Amino acid sequence: MADSPGEKIPQKMFHGEIQNDHDAIATEEAGYKLLPVLRTVTKEDIDENYLRVKRDVQELMRLELKKISNRQPKKLNKRKNRDSVIAQGKAKKMAKTVKEPKINSL
Repeated sequence: MADSPGEKIPQKMFHGEIQNDHDAIATEEAGYKLLPVLRTVTKEDIDENYLRVKRDVQELMRLELKKISNRQPKKLNKRKNRDSVIAQGKAKKMAKTVKEPKINSL
């Protein structure tokens, strides 16, 4: 296996080749400047931020679940009422279609 872009690998299963101008890339990378340090971040800063985000997410979840639970009984009741009406109708239909068995007296 070749790790450097300049080496060819004759046993490749495909015939594609990435063509880069490595000299131009090296020249461009040499002109890169380091980013200035704007602020030093400590482990305490990271932990504090993590806990704040975690609290915010928990609060959002609590509020959304409260919204859902406030509106769910209305839909649930409508659904239960609808289902019970349908079930009652089906039961009545079944009662009409089911015939009592005839008992032969001896």
